[in-house]
Amino acid sequence: TQVKKFQVTNGQNANFGSSVAISGDTILSGAPYDDVKSGNAGACYVFNKTPLCSHNVWRPFGPIP
Repeated sequence: TQVKKFQVTNGQNANFGSSVAISGDTILSGAPYDDVKSGNAGACYVFNKTPLCSHNVWRPFGPIP
């Protein structure tokens, strides 16, 4: 069952989700062709699960170029 769909602005062209690592309440998702720093330089997106009023909310932490 799908619980959450993670998306980023340039995700499709950046190949977002091509590599994923999960540890506890943290998810890292690679985007090897992301243009955050420069053309196709790549980036890693970080999402953290935060309890909010009894609902678990996944919050983006960045891209990290």
